[in-house]
Order: sequence, then C-alpha cells, then structure tokens
Amino acid sequence: MINDLSEHIAIVGGGIAGLSLGCFLQKYGIKNVIYEKIDKIREHGSGISLSPNGIRILNEIGINLEEKNLFYNNKLSLFKYLYKDLVSINIDTITCSRKVLYQSLCEKYIQLGGKYNFNSDIKKLDNTNSCIYIDDKRINFKHIVIA
Repeated sequence: MINDLSEHIAIVGGGIAGLSLGCFLQKYGIKNVIYEKIDKIREHGSGISLSPNGIRILNEIGINLEEKNLFYNNKLSLFKYLYKDLVSINIDTITCSRKVLYQSLCEKYIQLGGKYNFNSDIKKLDNTNSCIYIDDKRINFKHIVIA
C-alpha cells in the first residue's frame, strides 16, 4: 500500500530538534509530518541550557519560557576541581528541564496544526525516492529530514 504525502516533508525523530523544525515549517505554511519511534511523551530528562540564540529561535516560533516562568536564569558558570574554584565565567543563558522544553514544543507544534505520529517504527528509509516504510506501507514525501 502506498500513501502519497509528496507535498509534505517527513521529519524522522520527534525530539527537540525535530519538533523545533516542525514548528518552523508549520509557522511558514510548509506541510510536514513528524514520525517518532516512542509511544508517548516521556516524563524523564535532565536540564537543558539555552543561549540567547536558542531563546530567540523559540521566541520566533511563539514559545516564551521566560513568560511561563519555567526556567532559571544563569548569570555565572563556576568551574571547580577537587572542591577548589578554578575559574568563573559570566554567562547569559536560561536553563529549564528537558521535559518543559519538549512539552512546550509539542504543544506549539499541535497548536500550529502539525501531525505528530508516535509509535512509528520506520522499517526502511529510501532517501533517493523520498519515501519511508512503516510496517507494510510505503509513504512518499517531498523531502525527508532525520532529526
């Protein structure tokens, strides 16, 4: 069976990179579909720090972690060795949990009309013909991005 999504971009991988790309494409009216191997959003993860460039990108797609007050604003990074301070560096980053960032991206992607397919175990990827195979289905795309 062949499904034709040849006007869409397939994003293989629904993590932070895949969701960020999906949000940008949706924002600019470029059809896309995300395929993720896991079966649901996971509740685990560690902290992630974002530089001003990363914050600007999130703001551009409509995610403002600062507004949600779901972050910590780091102003100093301290490096230690054997419990002694080595050096400190002024920084301008925010840190939030991976879960908060991931959920914010998922919510925005869905809000923008994106289609997120969990539990998508891709059996084969044919980049030459821009198609993927899930179970016995071949799905054609305009482009395929691995994120």
